[in-house]
Amino acid sequence: MLGVVIMLAATLSAQSAPKWSGPTKIAIGVAALFVVAIGGVLVYRQFATLEPATTISTGPIPSSVAARRAVAVLGFKNLSGDASVAWLSTALAEMLTTELAAGEQLRTIPGENVARMKSDLQLADADSFAADTLARITTSLGSDVVVFGSYAVIGDAIRFDVRMQDARAGETVAAVAETGRESELFAIVSKIGSRLRDRLDVTELSASQVASVQASLPSNPAAARMYAEGLAQLRLNDAQAARRSLEQAVTADPKLPLAHSALALAWSALGYDQRAQQSAKRAYELSTSLAREDRMWVEGRYHDAMNEHAEAIKTYQALYSFFPDNLEYGLQLASAQTAAGQFEPIKEQRRRSHPYGCG
Repeated sequence: MLGVVIMLAATLSAQSAPKWSGPTKIAIGVAALFVVAIGGVLVYRQFATLEPATTISTGPIPSSVAARRAVAVLGFKNLSGDASVAWLSTALAEMLTTELAAGEQLRTIPGENVARMKSDLQLADADSFAADTLARITTSLGSDVVVFGSYAVIGDAIRFDVRMQDARAGETVAAVAETGRESELFAIVSKIGSRLRDRLDVTELSASQVASVQASLPSNPAAARMYAEGLAQLRLNDAQAARRSLEQAVTADPKLPLAHSALALAWSALGYDQRAQQSAKRAYELSTSLAREDRMWVEGRYHDAMNEHAEAIKTYQALYSFFPDNLEYGLQLASAQTAAGQFEPIKEQRRRSHPYGCG
């Protein structure tokens, strides 16, 4: 594959030399470099092994892992027409994503990817999608199942109507409705998540897994609102607004690790590296009760913020080894390796680290 890519790049360059002007040559050269970069990612994906870095003591890792069903929570339409409750769409999506990811039996699509897809497709929150729109969503996200719906605030009560569809067949897998007060938001989400997991034939959460879910969620509605608003603003590249919202979130719930981690991203985007390091460090310190996947992700972000490239590589390498069906972790590993100036396949890294040069 890499040979084909390089030959294509060379051909483009050679053909451009005698015929085109300087600016055109530059454009073609950039295109050729882009092709080579894509080829590098493909080669990396082809040769990356499923085995972890031996220096990470995170427990046994299976030699092979079957691809899990991918679930994308797309968001929820606000039927109230009240902008002050718009945050509930992001909040419910994040909470349901956490619920469905618990137990590591399903692969959930990150909210960042969903937000990017919505922007690319100019897609608003909806309580139903046409078949062709659903097909475009599936192609963009690579999802097997999609979750979406609507909510309405009536007095002091909130009604959620949630639908889950087979993304490829277009068939409705489940339809769930729950009503409660804002103060009962976490209990409502737990009920919805439990029913969706049941329809997906995913085993019930253990007590320790329930505790990990709770550690990932805000402890009160005020923190939930500010955290949701901060995430939405961060995904719109409004780092300044996200920083303000996330600071309020960690004030309302100082022990919420994911809010501290998101705040670190906002500080970093604004160029405040020292404050980003402080927030990333606090997230890492608070992450011990999180599920393994979230805990390692927070750890990787911490090492990134601290410019600890070797440790970041080890963490992302182990994370990608545990979850090889998640391309995001492979790309983050590649990014960490590039930052350290040592981009090479995981398989080659392990061979080099073996005392006899094999493995």
